[in-house]
Amino acid sequence: MENRTTVFYVDDNPKSSRLLTSVLEECGFRVIAKNDPIEALALCQRTHFDLALLDYEMPLMSGSRLAQEIKFLVPDVPVVLISGRSTLPAAELAFVDAHFDRPGRSSLDDADPGAAEGRDDGGPSPGSARDDTVGGLNMKHCGRLGAEFLAGAPR
Repeated sequence: MENRTTVFYVDDNPKSSRLLTSVLEECGFRVIAKNDPIEALALCQRTHFDLALLDYEMPLMSGSRLAQEIKFLVPDVPVVLISGRSTLPAAELAFVDAHFDRPGRSSLDDADPGAAEGRDDGGPSPGSARDDTVGGLNMKHCGRLGAEFLAGAPR
């Protein structure tokens, strides 16, 4: 039996899904990837995972709605929402543990002094502990794919 952290990743964009799945696998994670949120919900009822990583904008069911359903099924599993939007209404984040609006930026950056000053030079702010992480996953040790993801490689 494998003793790797399992990431349950749901994204309707196959290209994004392949890229981030490759990054996570290169980092040593086991990835269960689905492109359909309805199928993903059915699967999460019968499989074990350590972290849910969800795209926000998907047809049939939004990532925030899927987060709510997952939290009802497995309340202790962290849920991370990925979005192309810079802000989301608080109600959309009620069942989400972290929200990333684009590579390298997250809802967790509120404590980052550079983010509060409107710094947008793409580099880490002084004292930032999260400049190379995605959902608590350290990406700087993930080779070329991790670097591309952090740099905002085209989807």
